[in-house]
Amino acid sequence: PGDERSWYVVEQRGLIQRMIPGIQGWVALPWLDIREKGSRRHNEEGLLGLAFSPYFAEEGHPHEGVFYVNYSVKPGRASHLSRFRLLAEGDGADAASEEILLVVPQPYGNHNGGGLVFGPDGHLYFSLSDGGLYGDPDENAENPSTLLGSILRLDVSPQIGGGYRVPPDNP
Repeated sequence: PGDERSWYVVEQRGLIQRMIPGIQGWVALPWLDIREKGSRRHNEEGLLGLAFSPYFAEEGHPHEGVFYVNYSVKPGRASHLSRFRLLAEGDGADAASEEILLVVPQPYGNHNGGGLVFGPDGHLYFSLSDGGLYGDPDENAENPSTLLGSILRLDVSPQIGGGYRVPPDNP
């Protein structure tokens, strides 16, 4: 956001690269590195989602330079929804700025989902798969008491301070 010349490549292994045009093609610059925190033990784990705050490029806004990621953690088996900020100086993300907003236990190493997107309503939509194994043996996608198998709609606006809240008009 705010820079039409850059692309961001999310690598499942836990690295986000900022791609910028160079003299002889695109140049990859490491932007966020959370490889030490993330798990890639199974083929559907890792860094699975990135969404920039709608205010990412809005100078002076409390969420200027803020973005969200979803990744599988190690040790243990869980998905983390985290908020990060840009470095105060330089060009990159500040890995130490991580604020973990939500931890969702994962029963298996596959079907972790993890897509993130801001909707036109300004809320963050976070998709979680059923948690794993063929055929959803734990029936998570049919169970309203678990977050697995759901698309979560979260208010992460700066007006609420840190963390998130569930919008009162959620379906």
